[in-house]
Amino acid sequence: MSMDEAVRRYPDLVKQYFARVFPPEYKFASLNIALWGGGVFVYVPPGVHVKMPIELVILISSAGIGQFEHSLIVVDENASAEFIVACAAPVFTGLSYMMV
Repeated sequence: MSMDEAVRRYPDLVKQYFARVFPPEYKFASLNIALWGGGVFVYVPPGVHVKMPIELVILISSAGIGQFEHSLIVVDENASAEFIVACAAPVFTGLSYMMV
């Protein structure tokens, strides 16, 4: 589900884990926390083993765009999941671009 929906539906769970890996004392972590918008929330309950990999693809499609989404993945005790994260962005050169 989206992070926006997770914040509305499971505020206590999101609050427990949101922005805990990199503390806000790091300036880039603070900037990301302050500007975050969107992202993905995945919660794997205790004892659940997800057999298929979960893939997260991030696409930046325009020049001059900052990426401030948060993907929060929580795998509880005795649970397991495999995640594949990919990012794609075009290389902009003036008015044209190419995908890399």
